[in-house]
Amino acid sequence: MPAACEAKGNCHCLDAGSFYFWQCGSDFCNEQCEGCHGSGPSPATPAPTPPAPTVSPTVTPAPVTTLTPPAPGPHTTTPAPSPTPGKRTSKEAAALLNTLYMAFDENDDNSALGVTISMLNNFNDFNQNLFCAPLMGTQCFKGEADCRMSATLYNHKIVLQADKPHRIKLGLDRPVGVVIDQAKLEASFGKCAYIFDGASFGSYNSGCGEGSGINDCSSDRSAFHNICPSTGQTCTAEDVEVHRRMCSPDGPTAMPDKGTDYQCFFGLPALDWPRVGRASHLRNMAKARAARQVGFDAKGPLIEQWNEVVIDERIMLPELRRDVASVITAFIYKRSHPYGKSWVTGLREKFSKEYNVEVDMIPIVGVDDTVDFTTTGGPFFADEDGFGSFISIV
Repeated sequence: MPAACEAKGNCHCLDAGSFYFWQCGSDFCNEQCEGCHGSGPSPATPAPTPPAPTVSPTVTPAPVTTLTPPAPGPHTTTPAPSPTPGKRTSKEAAALLNTLYMAFDENDDNSALGVTISMLNNFNDFNQNLFCAPLMGTQCFKGEADCRMSATLYNHKIVLQADKPHRIKLGLDRPVGVVIDQAKLEASFGKCAYIFDGASFGSYNSGCGEGSGINDCSSDRSAFHNICPSTGQTCTAEDVEVHRRMCSPDGPTAMPDKGTDYQCFFGLPALDWPRVGRASHLRNMAKARAARQVGFDAKGPLIEQWNEVVIDERIMLPELRRDVASVITAFIYKRSHPYGKSWVTGLREKFSKEYNVEVDMIPIVGVDDTVDFTTTGGPFFADEDGFGSFISIV
């Protein structure tokens, strides 16, 4: 039991499968026994404010080459709305996300791929989900890869509930997440993509390489230090420790058929940071995943298992500081979770203060995982009108 719950007394754990929270008397709290609030509809009490990660004034982020956008696309028969700069309403964001989510067609290389979401581990403070020593001042943890964010690509054909048709299955059963700008991900800071969970936290090249097998921060052979044993230098996409984990035909590794198989990856533009501008093979991953939805393995139904899209924070974070709306399309919460909306509201409020933007600069959008999305035009709904306000662009 967390110390905060010990201090409150009268607390017990409420298990929701792979996610849990605490009830202390009439208050409900998150996994850390923070963000507690009563059972009424009022927003959650703000969690204790941890010190915001800061960038040392002596640290200068590595230069990022501006990428030339690819030729117009992706588009669908009904063109998907292009992300627009500046503030969106919740309705506008929900419309955009539903259109992207429902548009994917594995037989049409011009169709939109879907929506990329990172489900957050810490839903009190967005910055506490960012681990990048040169930009956030964070430290090594168990030798894990630095400057990587893990996300999942969702669309109407992949990552769905097994026991109910046409219902989204949000990864890790977490209630709160952020939607990453899809165009920027595909053109700039996407690093690699795995058909299933790539367990990228222990891998060289910021999650896009072979696993180091070392969880010791004192070892320069850990994923955190990112020194490839074959060269004794910082890993690059051409090093054997990176290249031999690439999926064929770009690399030598056969694509996995299940989540328990060895996971190869598809390269994205930031694979070889700071050298940028490589081709995006996210469509290859989406097609491969759509063909691997039937069956089970030791992790459960294949249809429910998340894929993994790795984002390079060394490119994403400077852009986030310049223009938050160009990186984050929406904060989202899972409708089936009783406190998701309250928690995401507090998360956004703290985010707006830390990044010095209006509180509604990034909209909140609900994700309905309880109804058949083919009856609503998609799983995303506008928070400002409450549940039931579904909208898509047709």
